[in-house]
Amino acid sequence: MTFRFWQEGPGDDRNRSSEKAVLAAIDDIHRNPVRRGLVEQARRWKWSSSLWYESDGQFVDPELPTIHGLRDGFFS
Repeated sequence: MTFRFWQEGPGDDRNRSSEKAVLAAIDDIHRNPVRRGLVEQARRWKWSSSLWYESDGQFVDPELPTIHGLRDGFFS
């Protein structure tokens, strides 16, 4: 029996070493539910951190796990 953890097909397994690359990857993840037609805006997807990022960490949904964001100095 063979077990494959990752999905078949090409993946996105690149290291992100710059602020621009990390933020682009986060934005891309936020857009996934929109691309799939699940919501019209990323902020409307309940499980997205999009609204948290847009509010500079001020928006907190008590029903979801706490998001701590990237640590200070992450891009230094």
